[in-house]
Amino acid sequence: MDKYRKWLILLILLTGCGDQRILEDQAMVQTITYDLAGKQNGMDQIQVSAALPLAKKEESQKIISTKAKSMLEAQMKASEQTDWDIVHGQLRTVLFGKSVAKKGLSSYCDTLERDPSVGHRTHIMITNGNAAKMLFDNYQQQKGTYEYIDQLIEKESKNNRLPEINSYQFMRDLYDDGIDPVAPQLVKKKKHVEVDGIALFRDDHYITYLDSSMGPFYMLLTKTVKKGRLTFTWEGGKNREAELLTFSITDSDQKIDIKRSVRHPFALVISVNVKGTVLEYMGEGNIANPNQHSRIEKKMEKHLKEKMKKVVAFTQKHRVDSLGIGKVVRNSLNYEEWNKLNWRETYSNIPITIHTDVQLRDYGRVN
Repeated sequence: MDKYRKWLILLILLTGCGDQRILEDQAMVQTITYDLAGKQNGMDQIQVSAALPLAKKEESQKIISTKAKSMLEAQMKASEQTDWDIVHGQLRTVLFGKSVAKKGLSSYCDTLERDPSVGHRTHIMITNGNAAKMLFDNYQQQKGTYEYIDQLIEKESKNNRLPEINSYQFMRDLYDDGIDPVAPQLVKKKKHVEVDGIALFRDDHYITYLDSSMGPFYMLLTKTVKKGRLTFTWEGGKNREAELLTFSITDSDQKIDIKRSVRHPFALVISVNVKGTVLEYMGEGNIANPNQHSRIEKKMEKHLKEKMKKVVAFTQKHRVDSLGIGKVVRNSLNYEEWNKLNWRETYSNIPITIHTDVQLRDYGRVN
């Protein structure tokens, strides 16, 4: 009996040592970038770069870069540059250069989805410029660029300044005929990475982007927002002072009503309700005075309405249903009616009205 126990203990110890050896030989890819790199034999080449975290090293990351005709070919070529086994089990972010995104992302996202080691929560992002150059720079010495970029997007999405899009969400919207995909867009500055806006797609092709200043208004049009800040400024005149107000959003909702008319097959009304508190106010009068409440709320409603109208008009101009309005229209029709409808063309010409309602719950003791 003691003999069998000794063999059992030995097997357990050997198993543990085997796992440790395998783990040490693996390179856990955190971020991958894709850029166009010219043509070879008539086929587009892509430059693929991968960020690998380094433990107990002077540098926080190692970058492996190669050129290939496909993602899998690039993976094989990259493995030739290191004695580690390159694995994607810890992949958190995929950065696509705008040059690649304009050509279409469906094949890349499909390959990611087919890899069982890649999780559905992998972030999809677009770079305004070369994605590899963004990854190669080290903006904060205490952490790798891959971690810096990932945390930047998480912070901005939590504050509802732009959507946080993973591979599952992108593919879901890509195959839904009532909405077009979107993704966060970044831009490389000299000493930091900055949020550039929201990349807008028509099917899987990059078309344009909403400036980052319009991000909060896009978010209010597309989801329930329970956290975020907006700053309103109003110019002064002969008989009034200029005003500035910083507003903390505590809750919001939106509703789309569909109306039929003789001149248009559809007319849409988007109603957006926003609740929140005043964090800062500079201007005339005492905002804590109840007589001022209605005046401030109406000015905020007008400002929100104007910004949201610009977002809607921008998507209609570029024929991209980034707001998912088509899903609401589709649900109001039967299967045959929707299939006969050319939604892409209909959306670009459909009249859309914006209604806004602002409720300030707490004005504070501000003068």
